[in-house]
Amino acid sequence: MLVMVEVVRLAIIYLMRTPGRHGFHGAGFENRIMFGSDEMVWPDAVSAAIDTIQDDPALTSGQKRDILYNNAARFLRIER
Repeated sequence: MLVMVEVVRLAIIYLMRTPGRHGFHGAGFENRIMFGSDEMVWPDAVSAAIDTIQDDPALTSGQKRDILYNNAARFLRIER
């Protein structure tokens, strides 16, 4: 469980806070990242990873919605 949460946390840190980067929005990542998991061993790992995204102050509420739903819905052509 900790591995998945740590990967999500490190990805957010890299995309949002690395000096010299264009930032999450400037780099165009907010429309390209989808949350997903094939986690089957630790049942609480997925909810912990989602909580990591939801609780990150560096992400706007719109970016969180995009990562957790909107980008996948657009990619899969799911009507809202």
